[in-house]
Amino acid sequence: RGFPPSLSVCNTDSLGEQIQRACPRVRVVKTLNTVTAALMTNPAAVAGGDHTLFMAGNDAEAKVSVKRWLNEWFGWRDVIDVGDITAARGMEMYLPLCLRLYGAEAHPCSTSRCGRPTDALGATGHACGTTDVKKSCFPEYSLTATSASG
Repeated sequence: RGFPPSLSVCNTDSLGEQIQRACPRVRVVKTLNTVTAALMTNPAAVAGGDHTLFMAGNDAEAKVSVKRWLNEWFGWRDVIDVGDITAARGMEMYLPLCLRLYGAEAHPCSTSRCGRPTDALGATGHACGTTDVKKSCFPEYSLTATSASG
């Protein structure tokens, strides 16, 4: 229907939730939908891998396995478990934001980097919300986008 595209499912449902309902015995873990295919298997292509990947799902054991695979097989260092499968709603809504950033910043997409302040005991909390619009999801544009925007 044109640009920007709209989501067919959002707010009160997600494609991740629909898959989980359709296949209740499957341990669905939603991840990698906030980055391009090229970046999925090579996170170091942008900012040396200094950005965050999100995942959501109902099965804690499956999420531990997926997080380990993302790290060992692909090199993802920062993976945040954002909760149960209903968190896929926000992850799926990332595309419209990404496309708007493309229009505003004249480069294809942005990766997110979430800071985690450490308290005196060394426990880590989440303080997410920083989006670095100077780092492109598309490796072929990352040098141009970074240098063009400072």
